[in-house]
Amino acid sequence: MKAYDLASLDSKDPQIKYGMQKRILELSASHPETLYPDFDYFVRLLDSPNNILLWTGILVIGNMARIDRDHKIEPVLPQLVSRLNTGRMITAGNTIKALGEVIKAKPTLADPLTREILKVKNYHYDTEECDNIAIGHALKNLEPVWELLSTDVQGEVIQFARGELHNPRPATAKKAEKMLKKVAPGSLL
Repeated sequence: MKAYDLASLDSKDPQIKYGMQKRILELSASHPETLYPDFDYFVRLLDSPNNILLWTGILVIGNMARIDRDHKIEPVLPQLVSRLNTGRMITAGNTIKALGEVIKAKPTLADPLTREILKVKNYHYDTEECDNIAIGHALKNLEPVWELLSTDVQGEVIQFARGELHNPRPATAKKAEKMLKKVAPGSLL
């Protein structure tokens, strides 16, 4: 018997629907191999009009990257990356997190995916504050993959972070400073 029920995600009862959504997210984080047979279902969620299910699909796909033995994620990356520029900060934040997981699991994709994440600087979300929060998500999720990046892309990340040292959102400016102190302390001068 499965530890989850995809049909519950179509339930009209929010308690059933979102209870199962939470269970699936937990499973994807701890045992993504359990969900891998239903990979295509989660890809279909990338087009869901329901934001919570869309975010679930994004995060589950990211979590499955570490066990993606059949290389199912690579063909889906353009669709996943496109979720960075939907005008919705929460969608972008979840996508950045998922792409960070893909980078950790598939280091050969680190440079191109990092360059996609860095584009959030040029995208616009609901408000300027949302723009700054998305930049903070990028900083937070790029720091753990620093060692996987080529020297050129590391330079691009440093430039990105330096540009955010005086971000009007204090939390984002602190993330930029924290990242630079860790990965390139000399760049703070």
